[in-house]
Amino acid sequence: RASNIGRTIGQGSNRSAWRTMQTRTGRRPTVSALTLAGSTLAQSLPRRRSKSLLRAARFGDVVKVGRVEEMSSHLQRVRGWVTTEFLPPSGRALEIGPGEVSFDRKGCDYIGINVSRRGNPHVLGDGQALPFADETFDAIVATEVIEHVRYPFRLLREIRRTLKPAGRVLLSTPNVAIPVNRVALAFFGLFPDDRTLHDGADVGHIHFFTRRYLLEALAAEGFAVTREWDFFLQFLPHRYLYDTLLERTLPNLAKQIVLELRRAKSMLLEPGPN
Repeated sequence: RASNIGRTIGQGSNRSAWRTMQTRTGRRPTVSALTLAGSTLAQSLPRRRSKSLLRAARFGDVVKVGRVEEMSSHLQRVRGWVTTEFLPPSGRALEIGPGEVSFDRKGCDYIGINVSRRGNPHVLGDGQALPFADETFDAIVATEVIEHVRYPFRLLREIRRTLKPAGRVLLSTPNVAIPVNRVALAFFGLFPDDRTLHDGADVGHIHFFTRRYLLEALAAEGFAVTREWDFFLQFLPHRYLYDTLLERTLPNLAKQIVLELRRAKSMLLEPGPN
């Protein structure tokens, strides 16, 4: 929050004033002297200017800042309500790699598929070779999956094959090109893999996507984007912004790429007989 920024600056200035007065006088300053110094410094700080600049930048009345330690649970909650909003009231719905988030399945005929028993899937199978007939599902959810599979383009082809012509897809993946990763790679030579993205934890990411690369891959496989959500802007190693216009203004820098897709119209027309 802007007010928190102002308070932090003010407290730091008071501590500096205390040390400066002690050095010059050789004794601890009196309470009245310290109060006077603090009020003088507080008046000189550009608090109003900071607030006006934040409003001028159209971040909203309050800049929402979160700690990176809380980002994972925050993201799971966001994915839950996005998936609930995405699913149709009824129809056949497939989730590839279920179990990470909870959401309202509504009146859908829901099936979960995974290569392991994690998430209690209904079917044990690979998203790169889905055991379903063509044009089976009205909705397919594949959030935080494409970065884990060996052949991401096969996954996209299978999703498109099993999707009904009017069906929709919810797909998400982390954005490797966030500002922190760019700085780490450019200045420190740290590649943004699991070691740097997840504090050394092996979460099984074998492919890394920028927003531009993912959009190009989707277009190549016959998908069109109908909606895009932009969540979280990590501007420091331990802090991130959320619920601001910055994510929508700078989508290529957002922490998460979340897309709603449909089959592209040009790919809906199958070639007829010669």
